[in-house]
Amino acid sequence: MHLSVKFLGWGVLLVTACQPDSPPATTPAPPHSSTLPAATPDSTPATPPTAAQVPLDSTPAAAAAAAVSLEPPADVTAADPALAAFVRQLMGYAQRRQREQLLAAADDNIVISYGGGVHGKKEFAAYLNDPDTNGYGGIRRALQLGGAPDDPDQELAPHAPSYAFPYFQSTRYWKNIQADEDVDPYSTYVGLTGRVEVHARPGAQSPVRAALRYPLLVAASDSTLPAQTDDWLLVQTADGKTRGFVAASTVYCAANMKLVIAKKRGAYKILSVAPFD
Repeated sequence: MHLSVKFLGWGVLLVTACQPDSPPATTPAPPHSSTLPAATPDSTPATPPTAAQVPLDSTPAAAAAAAVSLEPPADVTAADPALAAFVRQLMGYAQRRQREQLLAAADDNIVISYGGGVHGKKEFAAYLNDPDTNGYGGIRRALQLGGAPDDPDQELAPHAPSYAFPYFQSTRYWKNIQADEDVDPYSTYVGLTGRVEVHARPGAQSPVRAALRYPLLVAASDSTLPAQTDDWLLVQTADGKTRGFVAASTVYCAANMKLVIAKKRGAYKILSVAPFD
C-alpha cells in the first residue's frame, strides 16, 4: 500500500512508529454506528443497514483548516447480501476464537506478510494463535470498521471483486486524496470517529485542545510533553497546528492490518491479513 496525502506546513520530524494492533481499552464506535453496530461478547453481529454516502472532504479550505479528514463511505457490505453474510460470519468466528472456521474461510494462499513472504493456512493458524499479533481481535476490529472496494490483488485474484477492511485501507480510497507528499504509514493514524479528542496530556481528564472529525494524524515528538503510553499517543495534525494526545482506541495506524476479501470461484474468501510491510 502506497499512501500519499496533501499536507500543508510540513516540518515536524516523525519519530514514533505504530505497533501491531493490540486490544483497545474500549472498542471504538464504528464510523457510522447506525451502519455497522459493534458486536458484544454475548451477541451476534447484526446485518449493517445501508448508510448514506459521505463524501471525502479534500477541499483547500478543509486542508487549510488542518482537517485532512477520512470520512467513511457507505459500508459496501450492505449492497451485497452474500458479502454481508460472510462478514457477519467472520466477525462471529473471530469473536468466539473459532480457528477452524476462519481457516476454512481463508484462501489457500492467504497472505500474512508480504515483506516476510509469509502465506498459507498453516501460517494463518499460527498468526491467529500468536498473542503478539492478536489475530482474532485484529480481524474483528477491522471488519467492525466497515469496508470499501479495493484494487484486485494481481497475484492472488487479479480479476476478482475485492474489498478492503477497514475502509480507509483501500487503495482506491486513498486515491481520492490529492497526492503531493508521501506519508509514512508507520507514523500515520486515521481517526475512527466523528469526534477524536486531542488532549493536552495523556488521560481522559486532561484538557481537550481540539475535537477532530475522522482526522488524519501523524506521530509527533515534543520534549516538553510527557511520554506517550500504550493507551495514549502523541500526535499532530498535518499542518502541525494542533498537537496533543489521543486515546489509542480512537485511531488506527495505517501500517496495521489490511484485511482483504475477494470473490473467487463464486465464494468469498479472506485473501490477506497483512500489515503494511
